[in-house]
Amino acid sequence: MPEENIGTEEKKTASTAALTPEEQIALLHRKLAGHQAFGRCRGEFSNLSMGEFLKQPNPTAALAAFEAAVADRRIMLNMLACLRRDGHLVAEEQLTKALDSEHVIVGETVPLEETEHGVLLIFDPEKVFLLTRWMYTSNREDGQYWVQNGCPDPNREPCGALTGKLLETFPELQKIFQKERISHCQSPTYVVYPRIKDVSNRLEAYKNDRFFIWVDPDRTSLWYFANAVGVFIAGKEQDEIFREAKFTREEQESIAVWKFDYPACERHHFSNTFSSSPDMWIGFHPESEHDTWKKQWPSFTSKNSSQGMGAIILDKEMIGQWGRGNKSPFTTYQSLRGIYPGSYKESDRFILGFPYNR
Repeated sequence: MPEENIGTEEKKTASTAALTPEEQIALLHRKLAGHQAFGRCRGEFSNLSMGEFLKQPNPTAALAAFEAAVADRRIMLNMLACLRRDGHLVAEEQLTKALDSEHVIVGETVPLEETEHGVLLIFDPEKVFLLTRWMYTSNREDGQYWVQNGCPDPNREPCGALTGKLLETFPELQKIFQKERISHCQSPTYVVYPRIKDVSNRLEAYKNDRFFIWVDPDRTSLWYFANAVGVFIAGKEQDEIFREAKFTREEQESIAVWKFDYPACERHHFSNTFSSSPDMWIGFHPESEHDTWKKQWPSFTSKNSSQGMGAIILDKEMIGQWGRGNKSPFTTYQSLRGIYPGSYKESDRFILGFPYNR
């Protein structure tokens, strides 16, 4: 809503028709389109520095700068109050977060000049996806039962259903499952780590832009993760990564690639600091769902699909850990969470975590 109309539309009586979360977001988008006060306040609403005003050449100029800043905040406060009055709490929360942080509003497309390239690499993706799905749907006992009996435990189906295929793909895992106790250093992910370690060494020049992706330990009771299963390179494009790593044609054919143009402000959330409770994830979903997620979070979804899967960069809100009542009003990214799924199918979404600490 233009600043000059303040006090006109906002003074209308609240509508009796409740808006859905999606309708509230659409309303918020309309209100904020071309809104200059919002542009000046975004991410800075609560940050009024007296020192900045005192940099003005004289008292009159200092007061003028202060009054302009306060006027912008008055406009935005009025919009927030009207959204609350009208019961548009989803829109209010989204606007509040955008005013006080670098939050990207649901459905918002970030201008290209404010984005950064990112590339996710999964090596031998069919094997990695099988291993990941098994870790989200099974546990050590499933592996031990199969090694001893040659079949899944009928009392735990569908858990453990992938064990036979897993052992066929990675026969070296039988040695792990034969042991009575397994430490986190013997996580099944060790079977795919050597190739990631090799690529990591090749990309040493990108060590500040290279982030390892892990099986999320909060979604599996199968030990702690010990090894990465993928690599995310921030601020780079596929061609330059492949040149730096000197991948052969044969190697390139066994690499799945997802490309992103994500908000550059999210970069500081990526870290290689070990965390057993990540705050950022990479989500994988069937290609048929990709347009749905791109519509909801256009600035975070991959530009392409690979291996029949689309990908998306996720934060806590996207997977349902919302602010109010810890529940999102939007369609959240529900995914496999072990170890006792009520059902399992190959098309189930799953997520991998950035090892991130605040």
